[in-house]
Amino acid sequence: MASRVLTSVFGDAESIPGLSANPLPYVVASLLAVLLIYHLRLHSELSIINPKKPFELSDRRVKRVFAANARKFLTEWFDTHPDKPLTMNADYGRLTVLPPHMANEIRNHKSLSFTKWSQNSFHAHLPGFDGFREITRGKDDRLVNRVLNKELNKQLAKVMEPLAEETALSLNELFTDDTEWHTINPTQNILRVIARGSSRVLLGEQLCRNEAWLRVTREYTVAAFQAAAQLRLYPAWTRPLVHWFLPPCRQARAMAKVARSVIQPVIDERKRRKLEAEALGKKPEVFDDAIEWFEKESKDVEYDAATVQLVMSLAAIHTTTDLTCQTLTDIARNPHILKDLREEIISVLREDGWGKTTLYRMKLLDSVIKESQRLKPIAMATMRRVASETFTLSDGTVIPKGHSVAVSSHSMWEPQIHPQPNEWNGYRFYDMRDEPEKQHLAQLVTTGISHLAWGHGDHACPGRFFAANEVKIILVHILLKYDFELPAGYVPKVREWGFAPRLQCPRCVGCILRAVGRIQAPVMAPQQPEQQPAGVSSVPAQLIKPWKLPPQKKYIFKNANVVDPVSGTVVEGQTVGLSGGLIESLGDDVPAPSGYVVVDLSGKYLCPGLIDCHVHLAAVAGSDSLAASLFGSDPAESHFRQPFLCRQMLSRGFTTVRDTGGATLALKEALDDDVFAGPRLVLANKALSQTGGHGDARGPHQPHQQCCGGDTALTTVVDGVPACIHAARDQMRTGADFIKIIVGGGVASPTDRLENTQFTADEIRAIADVAESYGTYVTAHAYTPKAIRHAVDNGVMCIEHGNFLDDDTARYMAARGVWLVPTLITYQALGEDQYGGFLPPVNRAKNREVLARGLGSLRIAEAAGVRICHGSDLLGPLQAEQSREFGLRAQALSSAAVLRGATVTPARLLKQDGFLGQVKTGFAADLLVLNGNPLEDASVLAKPERSVLAVMKNGRVYTSRWQKLPEDVGQATALIE
Repeated sequence: MASRVLTSVFGDAESIPGLSANPLPYVVASLLAVLLIYHLRLHSELSIINPKKPFELSDRRVKRVFAANARKFLTEWFDTHPDKPLTMNADYGRLTVLPPHMANEIRNHKSLSFTKWSQNSFHAHLPGFDGFREITRGKDDRLVNRVLNKELNKQLAKVMEPLAEETALSLNELFTDDTEWHTINPTQNILRVIARGSSRVLLGEQLCRNEAWLRVTREYTVAAFQAAAQLRLYPAWTRPLVHWFLPPCRQARAMAKVARSVIQPVIDERKRRKLEAEALGKKPEVFDDAIEWFEKESKDVEYDAATVQLVMSLAAIHTTTDLTCQTLTDIARNPHILKDLREEIISVLREDGWGKTTLYRMKLLDSVIKESQRLKPIAMATMRRVASETFTLSDGTVIPKGHSVAVSSHSMWEPQIHPQPNEWNGYRFYDMRDEPEKQHLAQLVTTGISHLAWGHGDHACPGRFFAANEVKIILVHILLKYDFELPAGYVPKVREWGFAPRLQCPRCVGCILRAVGRIQAPVMAPQQPEQQPAGVSSVPAQLIKPWKLPPQKKYIFKNANVVDPVSGTVVEGQTVGLSGGLIESLGDDVPAPSGYVVVDLSGKYLCPGLIDCHVHLAAVAGSDSLAASLFGSDPAESHFRQPFLCRQMLSRGFTTVRDTGGATLALKEALDDDVFAGPRLVLANKALSQTGGHGDARGPHQPHQQCCGGDTALTTVVDGVPACIHAARDQMRTGADFIKIIVGGGVASPTDRLENTQFTADEIRAIADVAESYGTYVTAHAYTPKAIRHAVDNGVMCIEHGNFLDDDTARYMAARGVWLVPTLITYQALGEDQYGGFLPPVNRAKNREVLARGLGSLRIAEAAGVRICHGSDLLGPLQAEQSREFGLRAQALSSAAVLRGATVTPARLLKQDGFLGQVKTGFAADLLVLNGNPLEDASVLAKPERSVLAVMKNGRVYTSRWQKLPEDVGQATALIE
């Protein structure tokens, strides 16, 4: 039988050498050839618009072509082939995009799987991609959809009031009630408002203001999508290994850990209270939020409580933010509609308050949002699926098994459906409601082939009803409380990357709108307090925060020599525009708009504000000894003196400082709120030290136990892994941006030696795990190579001091991307005669030792390529010597390297390199006007009283030693006579 088959295929079997002896290889080869021909025939029927080149193995080039040209491909293809599918190599692999009229055909097609597509694209089986795991469940186990449809969507009217309340509270905090025009960051602020509002509804009042949770909800989506995109560049079989090493994947895993650390204690406490109530024969307390909803709906489905909450943020917060910001921008560009919107809102609120039908009755607002979504949907192709088997569409197109499909959204821009489709018309869907057959289609949440922004079919966005309500509530509050407009001359652009169009805002700060906190009196007609819409405050802003600064000036600096620390060059003759706290424009000859203060900077240098990465604001002046300044200081006394120290630092040109022990969240908030002048503040709260370590203030003859256990104003003493974990978490709870630990001996401490290593490896790793779970890092006080390696081996990412650094350890640090913050001036000053009595005799010998090695360690680090940041580490009266650090560093480094260490490099350490450290459009207007070039001689910065003509922070002149640019932050006292 086998012989007859082979003969029929190959002819006479005996004529093929070796076939009669072993025909199996030929049979296998024949079958493979048939399968290959079949596969190629299937795929050859799909014309690929951006094909790979012959023998091109990687997808990277075609994916870049897709990313840059996706919209062009869609529009050009469907303009000429309106009914024919388009196949391309897209971001997630080969994809066939169907024309919109085929949406109904595939919406619930049995051979297409959204679940399989999600699993392939988002690596849901890997750690860190927990949020995607829930959305890739099978249809019967899709717990999130059940909760949204059976719980949240049925309670929309009920959740409206707490959502409105939380929105009002967060807008008041973030947008402020300032009655003067001021620039805001709408994207970031609205993201925070939405994160809080969603969390209020889903998790309750306790967790909606938990900063650790809010940070995760804001950042997890970005991290997870970036991680997924990077991982897709690697072959599928390598991903289970590669993901452990990719930074975005590590970040996603860390955030998932934070989510669990926040959610799980709440669940455990609820279980405890329920069991306690049941034991007493009482009815258990019912929590009407998403934690309870998931428990109720889970039945036999296993789920992770933190993960399902991440899904909510993954699916909603960023997309809702995009839609809100897009709508605000469109309203600002079309101010004629503002009056009608406000009148509709006021009319409805007067009659209903926040009732069940309030938002439904705001039909013009509904239309405005839908129109903005129509022009800028979340994706230009939606309804992505993967074929679970080969099948044929109604037009004859064969979709092979494993192939992905999507539907083009271009029906939303077709003139036969929407007249003048490229023009924004906020009344478009409002007017459509007058046509009985289109009333339903006109609603924001309705899906269909003419509006695919929410998807369509089984996998249409189930949370769109809640998202639509949340957008409306935010817009109601903003429209009633604020006037807003775009910055002068700014025209929003749409940045297209693949299928995702986005508003392109000024870099990093997303400064689209300007808000003023004043209620519109003509619109707010009712005088009775009870008729005023909920959440609209009537207390004047100047009474709530009377320290608020006067209206901000706008500046044009002409003929400026702009210092660029990145390239180490000066760009001469530049015109720099400042507005709303930002560098608005930069160029050779930028015209000066009206209303700007023009200052000629001929012969002067415009330099980025300086960053000191190691200060102690709690170690204030006022005492003449180390013991009195540090160990014996009264916290209240220190707090009242810290504003003076903040002003002094800012006047020297330090517009940002990183406090490595002692500063508090209250101080940071006061500086952010302009209660008094000072630099931006990044803080660690208290540094963590072991018993007998550098942070333990007790001498050898003091009792083992005493008040505060040896803590100082700058440090707290902890021992053992549990205590270290608790202390690290407590620093984060109380506002720390990073964690500082002490892993070696120090100069100022009474009982340790410089060569000591401190904390065990387990203790350091435990603290580093806490930092990672909060999305931040640990820095460590260390002098010796042994202490440095002890820290870095166990998860520390930054070293303070490092005076005894050697070549091998420097290369070890550079290879691992570890930062170094040397502090030279503190040892120099402590060794000078005028401060001779500050240190006790036992500490002076240690100081001489570290002073002798300081400059050498700086040279070693620079030669090895270690990333070096500027630091000073001064205490008490020595704080006056802060600027002299520049003169010392200039003895070991080039002036360009010294300046980089105080600008762009620390900006990267602080993760502010898109906002601080450079004179660049879109960056913060934190600037110095100098009379000398710091790139020629960095030591000019050592004497700010001679070289720093003016210091600006957030575009305001806080210090001026130059009559052409006077200070502008003072409130003039009104004259009586």
